[in-house]
Amino acid sequence: MHDIDGLISDRSIRLPLTLGHEVAGKVEAKGRSVTGFEVSDRVVVYPSIGCGVCRV
Repeated sequence: MHDIDGLISDRSIRLPLTLGHEVAGKVEAKGRSVTGFEVSDRVVVYPSIGCGVCRV
């Protein structure tokens, strides 16, 4: 967690920010047109798909 240590504080970080590449969570709400997920589903992020902002 280099950012917490202040080792990359010179970078402009925008919040909210999910730290790391192994992201998991739980669906809290969904819109009417969302399919394939239900409230309370456990979900993970496939880390090989970039955000389009970061240089990979």
